Amino acid sequence: AGVRRIESITCTGVMELLERYQALLAQTGAVLKASTYDDIPEKAQGSVNHGKALEKEIAALNSRLAKADAGDVMKNAVQVGAFRVVTAQTADVPRDTLRSMGDDIRSANPDAVVLFANTADGAAQLLCVCGADAVKAGADAGKFVREAAAITGGKGGGKKDSAMAGVGDISKLSEALSAFASIVSK
Repeated sequence: AGVRRIESITCTGVMELLERYQALLAQTGAVLKASTYDDIPEKAQGSVNHGKALEKEIAALNSRLAKADAGDVMKNAVQVGAFRVVTAQTADVPRDTLRSMGDDIRSANPDAVVLFANTADGAAQLLCVCGADAVKAGADAGKFVREAAAITGGKGGGKKDSAMAGVGDISKLSEALSAFASIVSK
């Protein structure tokens, strides 16, 4: 307590440090295609802004793709009581895009009960969505996804209209998808 460590650079060490900083600035300027050191901050800001614009464009394109996929998903629906039940497997879909896809299906198909299984980077997650009429008829996405995840050794839950779960054993994912219609019929 009370001890302070002070480090300093003196003599030729200062010159070496300044030369190293100058080399780093030159490398940075070359990467950013800046004509002078004074242009580096402006070029760096331009690159950051460009990156953000590209991220927004990618998100918009992913959303558009998700909406297109959402329409295709309902083609495979089976009637289970008052619900149209469907399962779908996706790969490498960002979580926000998956949720958006579920929201689109839920709003366009009020009697739908859908289970998505998404795999990415060696892990998987389940998303269950239930339309408004399905919820009124007794559907509960939280319970459905919990039971489906339990087949894989995973856990999860959520609201009656939308819920997510983690998957324990990916090799049991197809078993969970196959059992979903019977889970809903209970």
